[in-house]
Amino acid sequence: MLAHITTACENKKTGGICRGSAGQFARDLGICKTTVKKALRALMKAGLIYRAKENKGKSKYNLSGYEVNRAVYEYKKYLKKPRAKRGEKPFVSAEVAAANAKAERESYYAKLREEAQQRVDKYLLKANREPRFKEITGELSRMEIAQAKAEIFEPVTLPALLIKKKALIKRKAGDIERAEHDGGGSVAAI
Repeated sequence: MLAHITTACENKKTGGICRGSAGQFARDLGICKTTVKKALRALMKAGLIYRAKENKGKSKYNLSGYEVNRAVYEYKKYLKKPRAKRGEKPFVSAEVAAANAKAERESYYAKLREEAQQRVDKYLLKANREPRFKEITGELSRMEIAQAKAEIFEPVTLPALLIKKKALIKRKAGDIERAEHDGGGSVAAI
């Protein structure tokens, strides 16, 4: 997080201020928004960064601005890091190691979620070209309303509606599965 903010602050176009929301930083780094907020609080508490005075970030249109504490940054820049002997790993505290492991896991699972969503979008696009799939989707939408009415006004008809809904969901899932295994042909043809 500190490296991300420092890099943005060193860019001459930004005027020495890194602007962005926790959500934007999370997307840029591929980690959870909560982790970003915790990291920002920890960095501010440690005195490594502070909020820019001219930009407090009150809404999504006015993003928070962060600056690196130059005195700390310049001091750290000239410190010599102890070198690890050949074959040894440098010392990392347990908290830092845990934070690094969590960030790596979050990044990994964020990539997996994105890949899965792309596959879902691809197959839904393919399935939505079929009139039968569109018909089932429309019928399921209408059934949600009928189910809500049945729960309140006609509870006797509810079991039959739920059975019908379950069958439609099964047909819809089958159409998506066929679209996934189809080499680009028609879903209805299978």
